[in-house]
Amino acid sequence: MHLSTPLHEYLLVIEIPKPVREKIEILRSAMLGNYALTQPKTGKPTIVLARFVLPDYTENQVNYALYHILAKENSFTLHLKDFDGYPMHCMYIPIANKNRLLQLTDKIKTIRNQLKTKEEKPYFLQDPIIPLVAKMDKDVFLRVYRDYQQKSFLESFVVNRVLLLKRANPGQKFTMVQQFMLDQAAALRKLQFV
Repeated sequence: MHLSTPLHEYLLVIEIPKPVREKIEILRSAMLGNYALTQPKTGKPTIVLARFVLPDYTENQVNYALYHILAKENSFTLHLKDFDGYPMHCMYIPIANKNRLLQLTDKIKTIRNQLKTKEEKPYFLQDPIIPLVAKMDKDVFLRVYRDYQQKSFLESFVVNRVLLLKRANPGQKFTMVQQFMLDQAAALRKLQFV
């Protein structure tokens, strides 16, 4: 019986490549500085596909289930375009082809029963964005929104892997548990014909 097994928080993420991530971090810093905003310290920008809390002993089963979903997926290109905001709350960079991410998330949802406990249900990506700044006062949000509607941002990158991260306590950093490469099924088919 696993009655006293500690729970771990897991994130299934798409890592944004360093050159694009650095541009996003520069934008975030400029926005914070130009509008005298304060925000809690955040980690590297990523796209979170799913968040769940599970006991450690289920990790291998979850890895296996995720591998069988993600190995069949083809790599794809994500397009980040311009700026937008949730009124009076958050400025972000939209993902122009967000439907591709939502399709991937729908496939991950097929194992939702493996990703939940009695106390915790999994979270799945619903609105793919890259957040820049959140929790602004109304007047500041309106200024930032107006200014950034005049600016443009355009970047793209290929998604060819998904990372599973975990941490034991909320104050800790996440560490990588598993890297899932996309296009694995195609690579295995090619090997069979060699």
